[in-house]
Amino acid sequence: MSLDCQDRYFSNLRTKKLFLERGMLTDGVAERIPRFYNRLRAIHWDCFVAPPCQANEQCVLDFYGNLNKVNFDDPVINIRGKMVRFGAQEINVVYNLSNHPTEPMANKVVCGNGCWLVDTLCGEGAKMPWLGKKMGITNHEFNAEARAWQHILVRRVYPSSNTSTCTYARALIIACIMDGMEVNVGNHMIRELKEYVHRGGSILMLSPLITKFCRIAGVDKDPDDNIVNPNPSFDLCRIKGEGGAIPRKKRKVRVSTSRGSPLYPEGPFGEISTQIKDVYDAVTQNPIRSTSVRPSKLAGDKWKKFFDDQKA
Repeated sequence: MSLDCQDRYFSNLRTKKLFLERGMLTDGVAERIPRFYNRLRAIHWDCFVAPPCQANEQCVLDFYGNLNKVNFDDPVINIRGKMVRFGAQEINVVYNLSNHPTEPMANKVVCGNGCWLVDTLCGEGAKMPWLGKKMGITNHEFNAEARAWQHILVRRVYPSSNTSTCTYARALIIACIMDGMEVNVGNHMIRELKEYVHRGGSILMLSPLITKFCRIAGVDKDPDDNIVNPNPSFDLCRIKGEGGAIPRKKRKVRVSTSRGSPLYPEGPFGEISTQIKDVYDAVTQNPIRSTSVRPSKLAGDKWKKFFDDQKA
């Protein structure tokens, strides 16, 4: 790469923002989404519930600035004179996860049909228009357990600022986790970094993990380094859907104490609707004579006088 190309590459890199990861609040999740909570504990994904560490922005920029030179068969990167190794196995060690083989999950994805995917994510018998196109998936169609897993993925494993839609690849991973398959987290994170090199991206992801690798490798910390805090933790009890919906609060309606009927009708306009109805009743009960002044010509307090004249 020429010096001119390097300058353009690094200047473009500095315009990108760090993706700020979030922890998860799980108080009450065991009661609201028990299947999700039990599976989370069983596969030891508690590491993605705890808040992530602070990120060193300069080290992250150095990492992505040299990422296009990395051989992903043996991923090692030079940051401030230190060799930082970040392979799939090293990632699993940092998160204290097992280095599961990838073949069983790959075979499940190949052999599994669309009905299995929809039944797992949305409920048995559901019909989803996105199944044939493998795109246009929104989490509004997911049950509560699938939504909870999506939040874990997009905030910690497959970082994305879009939490309302889900790619087909992520949907397959969520379904495999819910179906009892073991997932190699390090392998998927390395795949995301490869995609970044080949296609680029608008955010710099996995910044806390990169900072941890730099700390393990003994990368010196500079006094001018910008340390970035993670975003506030997300409360998983906010998730709605089948199997974990939060009871909706009943709408309060003002009731007249004399008649026991609503003071204003239900709806988004309430009192305004009542006023419009009063005007309509006055006009229909007392038809306007052709010799009268048209109501559209009146304004302000002349409306009251107009209706009084009509009643007389």
